[in-house]
Amino acid sequence: MVLLGAFTGQRPQATIARPSAGQFRDVVRQEKPVLDILPDQNKIRMQHYCPLHLQVVEAVAPLLDGRLDNELMFKTAVIRTIV
Repeated sequence: MVLLGAFTGQRPQATIARPSAGQFRDVVRQEKPVLDILPDQNKIRMQHYCPLHLQVVEAVAPLLDGRLDNELMFKTAVIRTIV
């Protein structure tokens, strides 16, 4: 998750926490890896493509073993501040 954020600049809670294992499985199979961020996975509700560095692909590939396609790739805790 850290590598993905560092290489792409995507926001952790707004975008990185939302793609599924199936989306990353598709990325691993591509010659030129690009993650398709769907509108409901983006803060501004706009679909876009996010090219991934090969180091990100290499780090994510082993995490796909045993995962269902519809399962979230990264499980994160949302921390909210009460004001």
